[in-house]
Amino acid sequence: QTSKKDKMLKLVLAILVVGAFAQDSMVGPNPRPANASPELEPLVARARLRANSPCAGEKCSPEPPLCDPLVPGDCEKDMIPPSSIPCETLQHCGTCTMRLGCGWCAKEKKCVGGTVTGASATANLTCAEWDYAYCSQDPCSVYASCSACSADPMCGWCSKTSSCVEGSAKGPFQ
Repeated sequence: QTSKKDKMLKLVLAILVVGAFAQDSMVGPNPRPANASPELEPLVARARLRANSPCAGEKCSPEPPLCDPLVPGDCEKDMIPPSSIPCETLQHCGTCTMRLGCGWCAKEKKCVGGTVTGASATANLTCAEWDYAYCSQDPCSVYASCSACSADPMCGWCSKTSSCVEGSAKGPFQ
């Protein structure tokens, strides 16, 4: 029975403490004196807005976005490190697609700059067959490592023979 009394006493004490602090006008995220005049309220609100936000008021000039997400590849260009070798100098699909920011136009047999969505507008090519990150024309046997083999969605690594074979996640096509 003593423990019930102790629990009840602790509960009443907790309620009294909370009640005492709730009446304090300086407690909370936006403390202000209880006797603040109503004509100062807009000034207090504006100061609070400036303190809590990076941009506020009539002098606010928001920063323009760094890229346009509606333009394919526009937001990727800053993530691709510059290369000293231009895509146009690469003459084979394999070496072209291994370079980040380059893709292979199969019909034209040209390596041009682009992204996963296609050739860049500066390439002046409309590639009907676009390869990026792997060559759809190459057989899987051209890959010598598990990581290179696994990057091609039409290939899979056979650990038993240490070779790359045509297949899917379900297994080889043979």
